[in-house]
Amino acid sequence: MTCRICCNTLRNTMTLSIISRRAVLALLLAVPLIAAQRATDPVAQYNVTVSPWVNHRVYAPLSLPVGSQLNFEWNGAHGVYLIPTDQCPEPGAFPPGPNELYAASAMNSMNNILSVNLTSTGTYYFACQVGDHCLEDGQKLVVTVTNATAGTLSGFNVLSTA
Repeated sequence: MTCRICCNTLRNTMTLSIISRRAVLALLLAVPLIAAQRATDPVAQYNVTVSPWVNHRVYAPLSLPVGSQLNFEWNGAHGVYLIPTDQCPEPGAFPPGPNELYAASAMNSMNNILSVNLTSTGTYYFACQVGDHCLEDGQKLVVTVTNATAGTLSGFNVLSTA
């Protein structure tokens, strides 16, 4: 009887060993296929709206994948300017040119919209060039554009209002 138990135990161990080897082999063969599929996953694209784009607000940094669209919406005297760093220039130090994405709108203007297509990776700094809206009132937004895949949108929140 002892021999029969030993033989059954040995047979079960050998069966588990064969199953384990097959499972490992199947897993090893599947990993490259999973990796190949992952490499062809489509890149996520988002359409994010900053509304309202106003002074006296602190905007959280935003991380978006290439191909996304960033929209600014506002009423009144504001504009959108691409600055080189997170540091706001002095009022009046925003020269007209390619970095002026939307010229300052009139005080009584309504329903202003600017859409920016994010086509290249990098970190971008957007600011309002009107008066001291950027320097004193903090009207700016940092956007990091990545080659990330779906599910990488990080939040955009108004952290405080004046």
